[in-house]
Amino acid sequence: KRRFPPHPEKMGADIEVTCFAYEGIDAVKAALKKGEAKSTKEMPIKIKLVSPPLYVMFTTTLSKQSGIEALTSAVEAISAEIKSRQGNINIKHAPRAVSVQEEKLLAAQFVAEEEQ
Repeated sequence: KRRFPPHPEKMGADIEVTCFAYEGIDAVKAALKKGEAKSTKEMPIKIKLVSPPLYVMFTTTLSKQSGIEALTSAVEAISAEIKSRQGNINIKHAPRAVSVQEEKLLAAQFVAEEEQ
């Protein structure tokens, strides 16, 4: 019998990263790069700006658990880096599986931000 291959699932997390110290945006950029550095070839982690200071992290993977662990690890790396530079991180939504409906809402947010 034939089997369908497993479908990759999209994982996401919403975070707010701010830094009002002298380094400011450079500290935020460095922290987000630390999070993206947790990517692997099999599980690339991407971070997109929705509207300052809100960022969306996402990855696509076959294993739900490993995807959540990878995003959690990236959030911890961002948190450690931004706090070492006197910034703050606020986790709006912890790493989770993202549904098709949530993806459409996020796309609508990106379009709305571009129009402003």
